Amino acid sequence: MVKYNFVHLLLDIDECKLSPCGPGAVCINLQGSYRCECPTKFLPRGSPEIGCERAAVDVSCLSDLDCTQHAICSEGVCRCKSGYQAKDINCIGKLFRFHLNF
Repeated sequence: MVKYNFVHLLLDIDECKLSPCGPGAVCINLQGSYRCECPTKFLPRGSPEIGCERAAVDVSCLSDLDCTQHAICSEGVCRCKSGYQAKDINCIGKLFRFHLNF
């Protein structure tokens, strides 16, 4: 009787190298597949395969270009510039009130 030993090699192709996810989404390579996810504080545009949109001002960043208008990247997080405050996904100018005493 002849015995055969077969070695099964499973080669996984990294589908993420083809950038299948939409703008702003993160691709996670899985065995034989992949998954698209939105990063923390981002919401899908229907699905992560289509893309992800900012859901807050204080998202992770590498530079000011990653932040919304009137925000800066400080210690890896977008923050509103002085004189601005976060409202939803934007930095808006603070209203300065002053009283005139006559």
